[in-house]
Parts: sequence; structure tokens; C-alpha cells
Amino acid sequence: MHNAKVRRQAERMAALQWRWEGEIRLVLTDQRLIGFFGTGAEVYEMERLLSLTPSPDGRAVNFAFAGGPPLLFSGAWAPWLCVVASAMAHRSTWPPGHTLPGFATPELPTPEPPAVAPAALTRRPERAQLPSPRGETDLAERLAGQVDPLPADQAAVVLAAQGVQVVEAVLDLLGSRRAGEIRAALRRLKE
Repeated sequence: MHNAKVRRQAERMAALQWRWEGEIRLVLTDQRLIGFFGTGAEVYEMERLLSLTPSPDGRAVNFAFAGGPPLLFSGAWAPWLCVVASAMAHRSTWPPGHTLPGFATPELPTPEPPAVAPAALTRRPERAQLPSPRGETDLAERLAGQVDPLPADQAAVVLAAQGVQVVEAVLDLLGSRRAGEIRAALRRLKE
């Protein structure tokens, strides 16, 4: 009984254990990883890198080198270390076979709701709500003079090439009966 207890205790002590080395400085090049632990530095050749394993949350990365103990780096900079080491070792931005952590996955933009309710879109805006620059006003006046003598279908073809604000300004300049005929022709043209 006593021997079994001593054996279990020895197995626990012999098991792989992580030791906190404190804050360290790292230099990562395309050839090696240099860690400044305490008073000395240790060099790990990148060609001897066996595996690069990020934690699921991305806040830690485990390096396993051939012929040496594994290294576990953690902290806010660990994801960046993993990205750079993966780019050098695997020519990819994240180690193959591992999913990106939640903070690194791109979020798809959510569609914005329309600024105006659909029922309000069918109403014609008031003139005070539709300020137009002087250039659009001049264009609307010229187009109104051109389309007034034309038949409604031809006027609709001319106005179809213009923007909505210009078309509305032209129709405001024409009489209400004439504007109604051209609107009907524009609807037929769109269909």
C-alpha cells in the first residue's frame, strides 16, 4: 500500500509540468526562435519545429521542437506569435488543422434597415425635403423645356436616362396633367 502511494507520487512528479519562467523576451527570425530566459538565452532552430499548436481561445501557443522540451507561450501577444511562426513554418496565416479563435473570425456585416419606411418611399417628397444643387435645377429647367412639346412616351425615354431627383424636378416644373401622363409612360417603360 505504501509502495503504491509512493509510486503514484513519483509518477505525478515525473509527469510533464509547465513552469512559469516569468516575462521573457523572444526574437523570432525565419531561421530560429531565441528566448531570453532569466540570465541566459536559448536558441531553437525553426527547421526542428515539430508542431505549432494554438489553444482554442488563441491566447496561448505550444511549440514542440525535436530534441527539446515543448514551450508554451501565453499572453495577449501569443496569437501574433502564432501567426508569424505559422507563416514561416507552414506558409499560412494559422496552423493547418486548427480553427481561428473567436476574436479573429471575420464578422459579416448585418444589413441595415431602410432609413425610410417603404410606404413613405412611394410618396413624392415635399420640395423642401429635396434640396437640389443649382446644376440640377438648371438641368431640370432645360429638360422641362425639351420634353414639354414631346409625346409622353418620347418624354419618358428622355427622362429615363436621368436620376430620380432630376426627373422629379422636371415633373414638378410641368403641369400636373402633363406630369401624370409622363409618369404613366415612365411606369410602362420600366415594365
